[in-house]
Amino acid sequence: MEENRTAPAQGGPDTADSKVNISTPKDPTKLERVLAYLANGRSFNRFEAEREVNDHCLPSTMSEIKHGLRIPYRVRYESVPGWHGHPTRVARYWLGQEEQAQAWQRVFTMRKRRGMSP
Repeated sequence: MEENRTAPAQGGPDTADSKVNISTPKDPTKLERVLAYLANGRSFNRFEAEREVNDHCLPSTMSEIKHGLRIPYRVRYESVPGWHGHPTRVARYWLGQEEQAQAWQRVFTMRKRRGMSP
């Protein structure tokens, strides 16, 4: 019967000799990216959100903004070209001026938590 052994630690990036005390901030979350985009006074639908902030399911993120963060948003339905040019109905989301200010407060809090300076 063969015995399984693990290899000894190599001199990779996780060894004690190579650790450097440099704190790099984490990447922004999807929620932070969407919130910052909307806080800038911009609007988007689900297809634009995919391209602009890499959000694959914008309606879920918007629900989190409304119910989790308690920031109301505005919505308007529009038709865009879909599969083979057939019209597809989608929602366009944006924030009013007061909600943009609320969103910026949340974005700054999120940035601070992940190690970004204001």
